[in-house]
Amino acid sequence: MTADVHQALVTRAAVRHCAGLLGPVERERAAGTRDSAAADRFVVARGLLRSVLAVRLGVPPPDVPLTARCPACGAADHGPPRLAGAGGARWSLSVAHAGDLVAVAVGDRTGPLGVDVETARRAARVEELAPRLFGAGQGPRLARLPVPVRRAAVLAAWTAAESYAKATGAALGPALARVGARFDDRGRVTVAGPGDLAGWWVRGVPAHAADCVAAVTTRRRTAVRVHPRTVLAIADRPPADRRTVLPAAGPSAGPRAGPATAASAHTGASTRGEVMEDTEDGAAARSAALEELVRARLAERIGVGPAHGIGREEPFADLGVDSLDIVAVLATLERECGVERIADGELWDLADSVGALVRHLSAHGRPPGGAR
Repeated sequence: MTADVHQALVTRAAVRHCAGLLGPVERERAAGTRDSAAADRFVVARGLLRSVLAVRLGVPPPDVPLTARCPACGAADHGPPRLAGAGGARWSLSVAHAGDLVAVAVGDRTGPLGVDVETARRAARVEELAPRLFGAGQGPRLARLPVPVRRAAVLAAWTAAESYAKATGAALGPALARVGARFDDRGRVTVAGPGDLAGWWVRGVPAHAADCVAAVTTRRRTAVRVHPRTVLAIADRPPADRRTVLPAAGPSAGPRAGPATAASAHTGASTRGEVMEDTEDGAAARSAALEELVRARLAERIGVGPAHGIGREEPFADLGVDSLDIVAVLATLERECGVERIADGELWDLADSVGALVRHLSAHGRPPGGAR
């Protein structure tokens, strides 16, 4: 069994071409996405996915029966894509994008899989979270590495964990703990192998953009084939008849993940500050205060307009917010709420909207009353 990985650069030509490949729900979502760069990445990612599936199914790309459902809120207008209809369950799909690169992974009877890409331009932001992400034991070794090597190593480990989280459905915190990334004195990255991950295999793969790294997670016996060129279909017919080939940047292999020792475990700690009285009025006040705080910190992080303009259930993806942004916002919320430490696996069950994040934080009794 083989999982196929296809990549495309987000260029103006690709956006224009892929816009004609989408279904009506996808076009509506793209039009309603506030962040233009996020909208472009979505259009190219879905156009690429439809092109790949059109080849396999023998139908025009707009006729590929893609559907989506958010695992957090249950909405059908966003979330991981999947194939609907008879036989759809045998197909596994995963989509990722960062900077100007999108990637899709497709498997037929391979079981679940996950792909992730990340751009080196964001390495400094990942590095800020390194002590939290990878445990204190890695701190001294990371500190001795030259800055470029250290950032590349942290980026590769983050990408590996993201791909594992997508494949397994684990929250990002537990995924990082289970993958157990390690760095040697030269910055080479290893992660736990299939024997330590209940048969899951995490691998670094070449990214088709010079400033990006990529990783794929599959079941143990599934091979991975990375296609060297981007092939986008013509909208009104199967791409076996006509297709457009867009040049891709030369492959640049990022740090590779391979077998390693057993995974490390992240631990949480206690919190400080008073707990709001658990009454109906107190719960409502806590929720309102949390919502105000989440909106403010999210607006600061991503540079959107007035914080109150962020819809309570507006998907973060439509604002150009990704998991790294969410983790950074949550780290700030810890300080604002007077929380010394929230356990990684508890906190990083990543919510996809302001409302979902408020509900998540409220469930753990973390009031913003300690905000300073």
